[in-house]
Amino acid sequence: MKSRPALLITLSFCFIISIAAHGQSIQWMPLPGVFGGGVFDFAESPDGNLYAATSRGIFLSANGGESWTTVNPDLILSYSEIEVNPNGDLFTSSFVLLRSTDGGLSWQELNNGIPANRYTIRINGSRIFAFGGIDYLYRSTDNGDSWTQLTTGLTVPSFEDMAFNSNGDIFLGGVRGTIFKSIDNGDTWTTVYADTNLSNTVMTLTIDENDRLFAGTWRDGLLRSTDNGATWHYVNNGLTAAGINALTHLSNGALLVSCRFDGGGVFYSDNQGDNWQPWTSGLADSVVFNLKTISGNTVLAGCADGGVFRLQMGQNAWQPGNDGLAATFISKLIHQPDGKLFAIGADGIFSSSDFGETWHQHLDGLTERDIQALAFTPSGQIFAGSDGAIFVSPDSGRTWQNATGNFPDHDVNAQDLAVTSNGQIFVATDEYGVARSTDGGQSWQMRNNGIQDSDVDLLAVNGNDMLFASDGFNVYRSADFGENWTIVNNGLTDTDAEVFGIAADNTLYAGSYSDGLFRSANNGDLWELVLDRDISFLAPGAGPELYAASYSQGVFYSADNGLTWVGANDGLPGLQMEALALDNQQHLFTITRSGALYRADLATGIEPGEGEDLFLSRTFQLRQNYPNPFNPETLIEFHLPTASHVRLTVFNTLGQVVKVLVDQTRQAGPHQVRWNATDQNDRSVASGPYFYRLESSGKAISKSMLLLR
Repeated sequence: MKSRPALLITLSFCFIISIAAHGQSIQWMPLPGVFGGGVFDFAESPDGNLYAATSRGIFLSANGGESWTTVNPDLILSYSEIEVNPNGDLFTSSFVLLRSTDGGLSWQELNNGIPANRYTIRINGSRIFAFGGIDYLYRSTDNGDSWTQLTTGLTVPSFEDMAFNSNGDIFLGGVRGTIFKSIDNGDTWTTVYADTNLSNTVMTLTIDENDRLFAGTWRDGLLRSTDNGATWHYVNNGLTAAGINALTHLSNGALLVSCRFDGGGVFYSDNQGDNWQPWTSGLADSVVFNLKTISGNTVLAGCADGGVFRLQMGQNAWQPGNDGLAATFISKLIHQPDGKLFAIGADGIFSSSDFGETWHQHLDGLTERDIQALAFTPSGQIFAGSDGAIFVSPDSGRTWQNATGNFPDHDVNAQDLAVTSNGQIFVATDEYGVARSTDGGQSWQMRNNGIQDSDVDLLAVNGNDMLFASDGFNVYRSADFGENWTIVNNGLTDTDAEVFGIAADNTLYAGSYSDGLFRSANNGDLWELVLDRDISFLAPGAGPELYAASYSQGVFYSADNGLTWVGANDGLPGLQMEALALDNQQHLFTITRSGALYRADLATGIEPGEGEDLFLSRTFQLRQNYPNPFNPETLIEFHLPTASHVRLTVFNTLGQVVKVLVDQTRQAGPHQVRWNATDQNDRSVASGPYFYRLESSGKAISKSMLLLR
């Protein structure tokens, strides 16, 4: 799927979608979810509650990290920091600095004297420090209401961590392997360490109860100072991995460090860092972003993909603590013929054998975690495609081996996979087009005769071993196992297909972002539009049933091969979907924008329905823009109950008008507008939060959105 030019388009839906006389009423039920994901930071409040900053928002634990709940389901951005002040107020950052005084239920942007940026936050009593990008070090003495920039004595442009000793001295680590010290609350700074390796960075700082300082570096291991920063020495004996991510110390003086490179993992020292030994038993994810000691001798590890693990001193192994932590990014749900359900995405591979009730993460052997495709061979192997490699599993996904074979530099962006009935494996890549393997992934041969672009992002195979591919400009068909490809665009008004779906009778479907869902009953010779909605996910049934989902318009169901449609969103919290799958037991699964997993039991969900105009809105509505955050453009949808004059305006955080998107009379029903992040003079606007407001017939609705360039 090629990137689309930034443009402003107003769309009115031209299709009337009606429910058949006997429709299907689908009721969605929430499931516990696919738990885990990226956990970047922890904080403990005065009342003992724990907070975790994750790749999908802020989570709360009231039982020491054993289980979690989201503090605000609308807070779904990636947050790298979470800090708590002595009053229990929360501070976090995701390109803007935020504060919550009610346990995370609501958040206020802090911008008085401090620009928008992703900040690291450290708190010492009534003083709050925020630092991050170029020349950014700020201090607040009024709980974040106002900020002062601190620069005196600082000789490097970027900082990573800060620590405070018992005397009130402050230590600040940054790029070029530099550590600074301040004895006046940050007003002035002196350099106490400067690494000879200018490419090094001090990533983390901690100070134990005896004021021993430890500094973890990006390249060279761990530094220690026992004289308040006057002298420093490396203490790496036993550390077999580099790239220190995090440090924490226990009440008995022991230390734990986590490493990024050379296998990563966690190491333990009981002699102030003189010697180290691995402490990884039970730790499923070797990349640990953060370590946090709670209750003296319990340590939490926040992992890159595996979520949270807990270790109590006296125990020999880490235990997962992911119950309720739905911080994973799932891009696809895929049903295996034997009944197992797989979920793949940026956090690896997960599987469920009980219809989505519980999940197991499979990372063993995956050197690349961003999984984009999964395919099953007749012999029982599973192939996985990632942004960097192809993997094969001989044991239902429990372990994985590299199957990139003879691709140049053993590197390939495997965007999609398909397997024929005789076990030939096809991969769609962004650089080499389509490649085929006939020996189980040991070697690959390019098969691009007739394909016009080397960036192929979709593959599918039907029951007759006919292959279909898309490069964003054309849809192709091959009837000879990829030897030759023919363009089959006749009837397609949008050839940039987002998804293929193949029904049991080999009817072919192609979903597009702009023009809707197309159907072909003759292997692509001729296409017809069957649903005028942006369709990104398809799940064909065993008969004429077809399920479709959209990033912004919910789930749809057709009982007659796409002739008529019904919305299928009862029980869902919104209309923004991120995955869809149907298993062979008549369970339909979807994942919402917030990462929540839902299941519908289709075996008991069929009821008679009355014919009606499905999308005629009877209320004045403004929906959340999608995508959000966005770059370079976003879609805004609104509904009008009657024909009326409507005004849709974008504002900045100062309340100034940025652009008027609509100012005219519109008919009743749904409407869509795209904003390409430009102002009224078509000049690009800066990254940051914006607001959009819909006004009509004396009513007004406002929502917020975030532009990230």
